[in-house]
Amino acid sequence: MKTGRAIVLDAALVPSGQGTAVSFVVVATVFLGLFLLGWRVLARQFRRDASSASSAS
Repeated sequence: MKTGRAIVLDAALVPSGQGTAVSFVVVATVFLGLFLLGWRVLARQFRRDASSASSAS
């Protein structure tokens, strides 16, 4: 039985038989996580700032 890491690494193999560097997979995952989740955090913060500014007036 394969571990989760082995399954991910097997899925990262390109059809030519060459492997994908683990560091690339890690960096891509971190970048996409920050990109896909980060904008939501910023949007929530701006929305909170805007609502508090309008309620203070």
